[in-house]
This record gives sequence, structure tokens and C-alpha cells, in this order.
Amino acid sequence: MVCVAVAGASSGLGKVIADTVAAGSKHEYIILSRNLPAVPKAVQVDYNDIGGLVATLDKYQVNTVISGLSLATDEAGQNQANLIEAAKRASFTKRFIPSEYGSRWNRENIPPMPSYRGKLKAIRALEDSSLEFTTVYNSFFLDYLGVPHIPTTMPYAPNVFIDLDNRFAAIPGDGTVCFVATHTRDVGRFVVALLDLEKWEPIYTIHGSRQTMLEAVKLAEELTGSKFIVVHDSLEKLEKGEITLTPTALKMYEGNDQAIRLLTQQLSVFGGWLAEGHMDLDTSINSLNKEFPDIEPLTWRNIIETYLKK
Repeated sequence: MVCVAVAGASSGLGKVIADTVAAGSKHEYIILSRNLPAVPKAVQVDYNDIGGLVATLDKYQVNTVISGLSLATDEAGQNQANLIEAAKRASFTKRFIPSEYGSRWNRENIPPMPSYRGKLKAIRALEDSSLEFTTVYNSFFLDYLGVPHIPTTMPYAPNVFIDLDNRFAAIPGDGTVCFVATHTRDVGRFVVALLDLEKWEPIYTIHGSRQTMLEAVKLAEELTGSKFIVVHDSLEKLEKGEITLTPTALKMYEGNDQAIRLLTQQLSVFGGWLAEGHMDLDTSINSLNKEFPDIEPLTWRNIIETYLKK
């Protein structure tokens, strides 16, 4: 048994990880929170105060830090960098899992986004330390295909690409490229399972489902017994910052033009990555599915079957 500190646990994947640690009753844990503690085990911290972070990690004799911090801004990326620096200085902290949880990327050509600048900063800081660390890749969050039929803790979770309610699919590119999708529930379970391994590999992969968009739509049509309206968005369209939103997404943000513009902008970038194959993973590389076969992740089939039971 070790003490684990989870950062970024107010919502999203960080909350899933914290809840999974708590449910397991196998490890002591604390939740690092910028706000006044509102949940059990929460400890208020200031990510700008590295000395204070060190004191907190030492007070609770934290062995492992798991970051679920959002890296949506450069400030957030610096928060994680400060936490890594504190872990390096702390007396009891030996292991660190940074907030990665996405597709693999090339450090020589990172996307021009704050989240990737924060990820690169974290990896460089961890490499320049004696901490044992690993990065976990799960590619696309299956939550976004399951909304609103499967619960999610993601604070921003629009329905994308395939709309079961409206029998509609908006496919980036020609739909023949494979992508991996993993639900946050399962990412949390696999990440927490890593605590029981004596030694970590530098990277791990997780997969819930792996298929092409055309295969995903075909399965939806077979299980629902309905023909879907299918729209393809070309790479040229995506590169212009344009993409087709699902009827469910448009309804979710009805009357909020700013939210629709933001979603369109973000999803066109993401759709381009998916169409070009960047959301695929080599699931043979240090697969946590193989390491922990008792963990059965949600699949796209499971999402559709759950929807049909409602």
C-alpha cells in the first residue's frame, strides 16, 4: 500500500481516477485541489507555490502522483510542471504519471496547442529527474460517441461524429482509417491498476474499440436496424476550420453561437487528425489490456447496445 496524490480530480478523467482509487480501498490517497476542499481526502494547494506543494507531498508521504490536470492553457501546463518539480524535491515521492491520455505525438512536430506544449514540458521535466514515470495513451475518448447515453464526468462532452438518436453520421475524410476510442471510466481503471506494477514501461497503450468510421457506422446500422444518413467532410473542408456537427450537438448548444463556433473550430482540427490516422494506436505496444485482462473496457458495440436498452 502506498499513498497516491491525484491532481485535477474536480471533474473529467482526474475525477474518474480519484474515484477509482477510492473505490479500490487498496491505497491511501489525497486529492490535490486549488479550491477549498469539498470532498473527503481533498487538500487545498497552490500550484504556483512549489515549496507548499513539496510540503503537502511530504506531509502525506506521497509515493505516487497521478496528474489529471487539464492542459487547456499554458498556465495549466505550468501548473503540472510545478507539480513535477515539487515531486522531484519531495522526500517520499518516487513515481509520476503526467496528464497525457490521448494520441501519441511527435515531440519534433507538436501541434500548436497549449495542451501539447504542456505535455512536452512535462516529459522533458520528468526525463530530467530521478522519478519513475510513464505516459498512458488511449487516443480518442469513447465518451464523445456515447453522449448522452453513457454517463461521463467530462465537463465538456458534445456528441460527435455518430448520432444514434438521429441516425446520422458526419465522417471526417473517407472513413477508411482506423481510430482507437477508450472510455474515461476504463482509462481510470487501467491507470490505477498501474500502481500494482513493480516497474513501469516508459509508455502504455489502452484501447476500448479500434475500427474505422465506416465500420463504426455499419455496426450502428446493423444493431439499430436503421439506415444512417452519412455525410463526409473532406480534408480540404476540415483544413478550412469547417466540419459537420451532429443534430444532437447542435441541439445541445442551440442558441449559443459562440459555443457552436468553438466546437466547430476544435472538432475540425480533431477530425483532420482522425482522417489522417493520428487517432490510431499500435495496441501491441505495452498494452494494458493484455497486462490486465480482467479489466473489460467498454466498446462501441457496448455503447450501442446500452442505447437500445433505453
